[in-house]
Amino acid sequence: SNNKDDEIQYRYLDADLEEVDEDEEYFIDKAEKKTRKSKKPPESSQPSDKPPKPRRFQYKRPVSRKRKIQLLGIFAFIIIAVLVVFLYVIPVWHANISLQSQLYSVKAGNLSFWDFYILNGWSTSFIFNWIGLMGAIIGCTIMSLPPEKNLIALIGTRLGFGRPSNKKSLLIWWSIGFVIFYFAGLLIDGFNNNFSITMYYIQNGFLDVNLGDIFLPFQFLVNIDSITAETHMARIFVYSNVLLPIIMFILAIILIRLILNMIGVAYLKRNDYKIASNACFIIMIFFLMNFYSVPNKALDHLSFIHIWINPIGIFGFMAFGIVFRVLAQKTERYMFENEELKRFGIASLILIFCILIPLFVSIPTAININNNYSSWLEDRWEAKINKQREWTVHAAGLDMFEEREIQNLTDSEPSNLVKAIRQYDKDAAIYQMNTIGQSPFETLADSDIVYVRGNEYWVAPKTLKVQHFEGDPIKSNTNMFDHVEGFLALYTYNGSLILNSSDFVNTFGVNISHPIFFGEYSSSSLEQNDYFSITGDDYEYDFFSDISSYGAFDDDILLNTGWQDDETNYAHTYEGTPDGSLTGLEAFWYTTNLGLFSYAINRSFEKNYVINRNIRTRVENILLPGLWVDEDPYLVFDYENGKMYYALSICTNLNLKSYSTSPILRFLGVALIDTEFGTMEFVKNPMLEGIDADDDPTYPMWQLYMDKYPWIELGVEGPEYDWLREQLRYPEQLFEIQLSYQYKYHVDDPDVWQSGAQFHERPEEGDLFYIEFDLGLGQEFVGIDLVERKGVDAITLAGMYVLRHAEHFGEVIFYEAPSKGSFKIIGPSTARTSFQASASQELYTIENRDIGNTLLYPLAGSLYYVIPVYSTTTEGGSTIQFLQKLGLVNAFDTQKVVFGDDANEAYLLLNYTETETFEEGNITISYEIRDSPTLDAKIIDLETLYSDDNLSAPQKHVTVNISLRTDIVDITKFGSPVPNSEFTWGSGKTGMNFTVIDMDLYPREGYSVGLNLTADIGSLYSVTVEFKIVLIVDSEVIEFPEDEWDKVTILG
Repeated sequence: SNNKDDEIQYRYLDADLEEVDEDEEYFIDKAEKKTRKSKKPPESSQPSDKPPKPRRFQYKRPVSRKRKIQLLGIFAFIIIAVLVVFLYVIPVWHANISLQSQLYSVKAGNLSFWDFYILNGWSTSFIFNWIGLMGAIIGCTIMSLPPEKNLIALIGTRLGFGRPSNKKSLLIWWSIGFVIFYFAGLLIDGFNNNFSITMYYIQNGFLDVNLGDIFLPFQFLVNIDSITAETHMARIFVYSNVLLPIIMFILAIILIRLILNMIGVAYLKRNDYKIASNACFIIMIFFLMNFYSVPNKALDHLSFIHIWINPIGIFGFMAFGIVFRVLAQKTERYMFENEELKRFGIASLILIFCILIPLFVSIPTAININNNYSSWLEDRWEAKINKQREWTVHAAGLDMFEEREIQNLTDSEPSNLVKAIRQYDKDAAIYQMNTIGQSPFETLADSDIVYVRGNEYWVAPKTLKVQHFEGDPIKSNTNMFDHVEGFLALYTYNGSLILNSSDFVNTFGVNISHPIFFGEYSSSSLEQNDYFSITGDDYEYDFFSDISSYGAFDDDILLNTGWQDDETNYAHTYEGTPDGSLTGLEAFWYTTNLGLFSYAINRSFEKNYVINRNIRTRVENILLPGLWVDEDPYLVFDYENGKMYYALSICTNLNLKSYSTSPILRFLGVALIDTEFGTMEFVKNPMLEGIDADDDPTYPMWQLYMDKYPWIELGVEGPEYDWLREQLRYPEQLFEIQLSYQYKYHVDDPDVWQSGAQFHERPEEGDLFYIEFDLGLGQEFVGIDLVERKGVDAITLAGMYVLRHAEHFGEVIFYEAPSKGSFKIIGPSTARTSFQASASQELYTIENRDIGNTLLYPLAGSLYYVIPVYSTTTEGGSTIQFLQKLGLVNAFDTQKVVFGDDANEAYLLLNYTETETFEEGNITISYEIRDSPTLDAKIIDLETLYSDDNLSAPQKHVTVNISLRTDIVDITKFGSPVPNSEFTWGSGKTGMNFTVIDMDLYPREGYSVGLNLTADIGSLYSVTVEFKIVLIVDSEVIEFPEDEWDKVTILG
């Protein structure tokens, strides 16, 4: 009886231990085993049918004093943490949310900051979001089917609590694991919020998610040629940003579980079969990851063959994994035997060979692509490169580019731009402005070119010197230094500052002391900015991100404190609507954090604030993911209503893969910020009016932005914004990014692409220069960007891009120059070298000389580089630059160089023409064109000579015509009009033929005449016309010059 009771006792003692799976090792402390086995069951006088309760761990110890103190400390810490969270963290956090919400509701067209902040719960900016929850559910579910216990067991063997049961494992994974996977799930959104904004698109009905697209990689396997931009661009966008991140997250969690399982098997109980099975499944997961990434890749027919490696690898390693798993269940061995290793090795080699079959199959295709043009054309150009062109053109918005030959520009009839030449570049303008733009508490922000009322100006708004009041909350967070007054403006032609108040009003419509309560950093701080990047397959561009840690207008202002500073002598105080107000605990902590504790504890003081005074912060804080602000804000002027605004360009940067090498880039419009009151208005890019999905396959990907913001259409809803049309600029940084793709993808000819001869790049000193130009339709404000052929070390350019504005806003013309012939264009560095060689003596005498921007202008019927030269002097502690010389170098001929003290003097030298002489047989004709005394006409001295020494030779009838490609010019001889007739040239344009000589000449006889050339050009400064001398000798027609037209400029 006692023995039977002992057996029952021991059996239940053993039952108290955790059950050990036959496939898994469970470590039990040897000392515990020994102790358990040495115990004898308690003696019992009366046998019982029920076994006694297990005695293991059934003992109590009194809680020590030290332990009580520890528990009390933990409890106190929890109470304090809860109080801090509810009395400080939450009020401070909600105070900022409340102020932001009030600001954009009142001053930005009733925009919902909270909606943009949480994106219907998808934004990872808010700690509680659907993405984290999704990650937690996915992770916990994968770890629970069945419960993963290896990691917990490994930890248990180290900490001594053994292997957990299934219930405990589930509890751990759905508690601690839930938190871990919640934060790990945030990685689904990546670093650019692509997942969250795409889900926001889907919830708002702008995009659809098709679960069938999970099988999109199989479509690439079946018919790769069916993938087109029109049918698949939106699908690829959703797949890349929504489905693929979820798939990758699921596969990553499965991969982690497999690795944990393999480590557990190797560490807890060695089983070669299970290790091999897990290894096969892990390799299969990597093949799956690569396979599901296929829709994000640009494939040609060679790559198409290679992707078959993935399904072969997936099914091959899956089969191997299943085989090893079955063997692990059926065999009693845990280690491979030598014979088995040999068989498995052979099977592995066979599998590897099968996986490599697509590589072997692709060898002929690879050889043909590289050696056979027709194969390259079909298998690479049509299958991949041409698709990349199509997708990238759509994504980067390159359909705004138009190509023309450079002759089209020189053949036009441009007005003269001498008075519009930018003689003072940015650096020279800053030197001039800094002489009066500095004070102990004021400095200048970045200067920009603005185009107002048909004239170009350098404009630099004033801003605050933060070092003057940094660390002083009274100066930085009250109305003592809450604004600056005025801006500086300078004529780009003569470098003179506009200092007269009435000139300011007449030009810009605002007073010289117009207040700026919402501004930007100083130009010096812009040099220390952090950056962010927009990256494509062929391009990476760095942008200003968080402009240094602390700068002008970064501080929030508590209104109505009454603080003033005598040294400012400002005429304005803030009279606009507050951006927001706070009460209670939120107001107390927000005001205290501003350093204004005395106001924080004053309960009767109304807490009204102005926030986000830095214009970039003001706009960026209300931007949805996928939007960015151009780094170069500029001033615009409503001269009709006396208002001044900052204009900040808003652009897209949306991730798009597959055949597109570019993200989706679009200029949506500008945010106008009133510098006095801080109100925001959104003006739509005129190029986007009337655009829909039929015009642009990327439209569904950025349509949401057009719907969520209160855009004003210039031509429809906003006639009161007509003043903005001429001032609106295409964003410079966006244009430079688009150019980087245009340099390559403008090539649509496979032969040219293969040669690489027409790929472009920007010259070393290249930049986008906004200047006044004439394309033959009158003076307009454009951006000029020169390009050269990539990889070609030459002195000539490939051409130039002209970015148009106003009525032709956003249109870009590329004027292509040939690499050979009379119309090849020299580069700016070559032009400077030619100028310096021609004017070496004059330049030598200029002390501290500095050569300014080398700009290209249409002058005197051709293209000329304008090269200003300044002298730099220091007067009264201020550095000033003065224009000393200006050179004009012909862009087609380095020998045509003139220079003078300014643009006007240099331009007049272009009108000087040396004597031109032509001979035909024994008839000689020569002419010289020179200025008249009044400069408003040309004098043509023309002479003909019958130079035959044989006096008995017959007479010849000589007729000389002057043909002009214009109908606004008259020629007079001895004060009387010359007979003329009309002719048609070009695309229906009218020209004039003037017969200036019509007579018989005998040997050794000549005739000379002086002609007056005048033009009716109205208010224009000058006009350049093309002409040709036509000599007719006894019905034989000879033209001078033979294959081209000369040009002459007449001043008005």
